[in-house]
Amino acid sequence: MELSSVAIEGLNLCGDSSRVGDRSFRNLVQITLDILVTKKNEDALKSDEDISTVDSATLKQAYAGLVTMILEAIKMDCDTSSIRKFGEHEKCNNQMEKVNKPTYLITLKTEEAGKTKGEDVQFSCTMEQLQDLVGKLKDACKSVEKAANN
Repeated sequence: MELSSVAIEGLNLCGDSSRVGDRSFRNLVQITLDILVTKKNEDALKSDEDISTVDSATLKQAYAGLVTMILEAIKMDCDTSSIRKFGEHEKCNNQMEKVNKPTYLITLKTEEAGKTKGEDVQFSCTMEQLQDLVGKLKDACKSVEKAANN
């Protein structure tokens, strides 16, 4: 089973009990399954007491990782032992690759013309992803400056 790095990062957040507590994780898995079989809609994530304690950016990424893994497992017709092996393999690889690598929680404030208050956009990223974002923002600033000077 192949998952994107974003999905794997979301699954890793699920396993980080400092970000997603054990009860929150159990409820998140159950509600995610209920959403996928259309017993519930995504509003159920907001209304669960335990899940509401999880940071919203962490919750979004963890939920996306779970959904991706579940759908990929269904697509590949994986059994429980295959999923367990995948989880153990990823956990081992992740621990070896990410020793002492911090994850940054970023909040960007947006602005819109005609509105007095913008919205916050939150996400978590690694140092490499943060450096990539900074480079792209610098390029965007240069493009805006060029367009303004023409």
